[in-house]
Amino acid sequence: MLMASLQAVELIDEILTDSEPDIYDRIETLTDSLSVWSITNPQIINSLETDKIILDSTGIAQLFPGSIVKFNDSLNLSEISFPKYLDLFSTILQLESDTNVFKWSVPLIITNSVITLDSIQLEYPATVVWDSMLTETVQNRVTFFRTTGLQISLREQLNLNWSEEFNVTVRGRDIIDIPYRMDEWKIALSRLTAGMQVYAGLLSIAGEADSIIFNYYLLITVPNARGHHFIEWTERLQKAEASWLTVGIDIILTPYIRTDNLKNLFGTPDKSNREPFEIRMK
Repeated sequence: MLMASLQAVELIDEILTDSEPDIYDRIETLTDSLSVWSITNPQIINSLETDKIILDSTGIAQLFPGSIVKFNDSLNLSEISFPKYLDLFSTILQLESDTNVFKWSVPLIITNSVITLDSIQLEYPATVVWDSMLTETVQNRVTFFRTTGLQISLREQLNLNWSEEFNVTVRGRDIIDIPYRMDEWKIALSRLTAGMQVYAGLLSIAGEADSIIFNYYLLITVPNARGHHFIEWTERLQKAEASWLTVGIDIILTPYIRTDNLKNLFGTPDKSNREPFEIRMK
C-alpha cells in the first residue's frame, strides 16, 4: 500500500518531464493510492509535521514559488497572487498575521445576486436569500482549497460538520467510486496537492430560499505542466432554523486533463452557470 502511495507522488512529478507513460496507467496507479488513502488513520497523519516555516516574506515565497507577494505593514496583511493560469486568470490568497497568529482569506465580495471572487463575477439565483453564514461558508471552502497543499499547521481548517460517507468519483477509462469520510478525504487531498499550485473557486450556484448548491473547482497543477488534476466539489446545504447544514457532498476527480481542455473550460466564463465541458484524454 505504501508503494502505491509513493508511485502516485512520483507520477505527479512526471507531468513536468518529456516522458509520457500511458495516461491510463497513471490513473490506475493514482486510483490505487486513493483507495489506500481512504482507509488511512487521520490521527497518524496529523501527528506528522514538517519543519516550521516562519511566515515572513521569505517563508511565503517558499510556500508559493512564482507568486507575487505584496505586503501592507500597517495592516500586517500579505496578498499572494499566483502566476496567471494560461494567461486567463489568477488566484489570490490573503494572509493576516500577528506574531504567531495568522488568518487566511480570499477576496470575496457579495452584492445583489452577484459573487465576485478574484475579480471574476458569478451570479446566484434571485430565489436564494443570501446571508452572512453563506458568505462564511464560501470563504472557508475556497480558502481551505487554496491552502490544502501546505503543511498541516499552516492550512485553513475546514469548517464542515459532515460525518456521512460519500463517494469520490475518479474519471478515467472507467468511472470508479471510492467511498470516503471527510477526515480521510482531507488527508488524501493534502497528499494530492502537496507542493502543487491549487487554483480554486466557484463554477456555479443553484438553489431556492431554503436550499443551495455550491459547485466548486480545484485545479491542481505545477508550472509548465501538460496535464493537470481537476476536481469538482459539489456541496448541498439546507436551511435549518438560523443555520445552514450540509446535507450532501459529491466529489469528481479527473486526473491528468490536457491543458487545452482546461483552457476551453475557463476561456469564456459564463456569468451564471458554466456549460459542461468534454474531457479528452491522450
